[in-house]
Parts: sequence; C-alpha cells; structure tokens
Amino acid sequence: MGCLDLLRAASRNGVYGTLKALMYMHIHHPDDINAESAFALPPRGGLHIHAHRLGQVFGHLAMGSPVEERTRTFNLLRSIPDWLEALEYQPHNHGFIHGSVWYYVGVAPDLKWDGIVGHLCDPSWPIFLSCVHGVGHGSFIRHSQQPFSPCSRIGDVWPDAEGMNKARQFCADAPTLRVGEVCANGLYHSYYENKGASLVGKEDGDWAFPCQTSSPFEQHCFFWNALIGWRGVTDWRLKTVSTVTGHVSRACFDLPMDSETVRLGCITGVSTVYFPHYDWAVAGPADSAVTPNEETCSKFPGPLIALGLPAGPCKMLFDPQRSPPQHTSPITLVAWCSHFIDPAAGSSAANAERWMACVGGLDWTALQGLLAFALPHTFDGFCDQLRHAPTVLNVSTRERASSWCKRTFGGPMG
Repeated sequence: MGCLDLLRAASRNGVYGTLKALMYMHIHHPDDINAESAFALPPRGGLHIHAHRLGQVFGHLAMGSPVEERTRTFNLLRSIPDWLEALEYQPHNHGFIHGSVWYYVGVAPDLKWDGIVGHLCDPSWPIFLSCVHGVGHGSFIRHSQQPFSPCSRIGDVWPDAEGMNKARQFCADAPTLRVGEVCANGLYHSYYENKGASLVGKEDGDWAFPCQTSSPFEQHCFFWNALIGWRGVTDWRLKTVSTVTGHVSRACFDLPMDSETVRLGCITGVSTVYFPHYDWAVAGPADSAVTPNEETCSKFPGPLIALGLPAGPCKMLFDPQRSPPQHTSPITLVAWCSHFIDPAAGSSAANAERWMACVGGLDWTALQGLLAFALPHTFDGFCDQLRHAPTVLNVSTRERASSWCKRTFGGPMG
C-alpha cells in the first residue's frame, strides 16, 4: 500500500474512522484484507517502516482535525501497541505512535512542552518514554532545513550545525531532566540513522562528532554513535575506533576528547551498548568450559546482532593484557567498569566519576531493552557485586554506586 493511497483512504473516512477501521478489520476480518487494500499491513518483518508512515499520515490528519477528533485520534493511537502485540507484531508495535508523534512535533506551527507532556505524551501511559523518544525524532525534523511531508522519510531531511544546536536545546527545555534525556536519545537516534547527517565529520576524521558539542546529552550521542555508527565493517567511525589498542574502553581515552565531561559521556554511551555483549559472553548460558572471547560475544541473542553488529567491536571487548573473568562470573559489571579507571590515580575524583559513568550506563541499557536479552541472572543480588569494586576507589564511591544500582533496579540493600 502506498502512502498516497493511505492518505486518500484516511481523508475519505476521517483519521479516527480510518484508525478504528484498521484495527477492527485486522482483529475481526483478517481474511478479508487483500494486498491492495488501504488497510493492508505488510509481512511482519516489514512493518516497522510501514508503521512509521501510517503514524505520519495519522499525525498529519489529526493536526488538521477539530480538537475533539484530534484527542480521540491520539487516544486511539495509544492503544495501538497493545493491539499489534495481540497480532504478534512485536517488537515493532511502537512504530505508529513514533511516526504520528514525530510528524506532529516536526511540523506543528506552534509547539510547547506543556502541550507535549499531557496532550501528546501522557505520563500515565506505559509507553510514555517511548512517546517522548518519538518527540526527539520530531525535534530532528523540526530543525532541519528541508520540508517534511506525511510521505517523507526522516532520511530525507537533516539539520545543519545550528539546527542540531536548536534541536538539542528543544530537548534541554523539557520539563524534567529524564524527559529531556529521552528526547535527546530520539534526536541522536535520528541523527545516526540519517546517512547524510552521519557523514558530517568524516573529512576531519572526527569519529565522535557531534558528541563533542552535545552537552548535556553526551551519553545519548555516544550511545547511538556506538550502536549505529560502528555498525558496518566499512564505516569510517569503526575504522577510527579500531585503531585503538586493546579494550574498546580505550576509545574514550586514546582518541581525542574535548573535555572530561565528554569522556564521561563516552564511557556511559559505550557501556550502554557493549556491556550486554560482554556480560553475555562472560556469564551467558554457554558451555562453562568455553573461554569468554569475541566468538561468545558475537552469539549474543539480542537486537544488536539483528542490527548487524560487526565482529570488530566484539574483538575489542576482551583486553589481551588482562585475563578474562571466569565463565558464569558474578562480577561482570565490576570487571567491565574496571577498564575505565586508572589504578595509578587511586581514589581521585576523576576515577570516582568514571566509575559512576560506567555503572550509570546500566540505566539506559535497561531502558533500551538490551538487558532483557543479555543478562541470564536477575537483578536480585546483581548490584551486590559492586561491593567488590577495585579497592583504589574509596569507600564512599563504592557505596554510592551500590546504592544507586539498588535504588534503580531493586534488590536488598544490605
């Protein structure tokens, strides 16, 4: 089904009527829908992009609807993830809400955060943060130079440096830090998926661009840099990162960083993406006789492999200068984060902040759903390993990390 076909169908039936018909037909009369129908969904593997397009169309039509119909439309959009889950269309069931939200945020003439949080993204929704992630995509569109239509793709537009500054400030103006961070996560997701934008910096070999200028959201920029920017074996960022010697953590130390704050963002972002692989390789349900290495890492069963994670970073997860932890090790997080501190610096403030930046990556790893694929253990007792942090860290730092972990993920405080 083409985007223009959907636009015509939705224009005839009204946006609310079209959405309701779409859901009703697939639930009650799935056999009556042929491939040419305006209500046809593609095979499950192709739904994600299609769902974005559908969402954009509904966002476009809702914008021109009376307030009452607009509210009914977005209320119905909220239920789409549950509906698609019932049709076994996971994990693409948030595509509709993402597309509608990013279109609305991207092109609405008058937009303020008090209208976004509440009207567009209701904090009471289970998918509230996913909705705000869509707002971040919308900020990318809103501050681009090119026009955006209901049938456009995000890859058709990108902001220049000034536009990215404005898009980042849009997220920074969010009512809470958490909402602003999730917005920024969506913004950088758009940036690194956009081939035109992601080539910026290549001539200078600046693998970290634009993360050097992404305050206060460096960790989200580095998360998508590491997740998408290193994805292809011919990617220019991966080539640069692969020049470091030893563990992947060295990318945050041996490659140019404008400041310690940027380095902390690199530590959190890289840890968010690659700790699950490391944890899987070391503590995963593989044969305990197998030595943890890049091969066990590459068998990680989560979404990163589906995205095409290359073997290169997996080889960099294991420092040839250090003995890897034993298989089924209960202290994988301690072993991982130890790569980011300098034993010679002892209990310095820099070591303390680097340790917290690494441990803090767990928060965003969980939000991205990666831990659900990676950790064979539960969080009951997982945080207890932080008591075994390197002794070069002072007691206060070790207790701070342990308390944060347990507050965030639960488990006995002891």
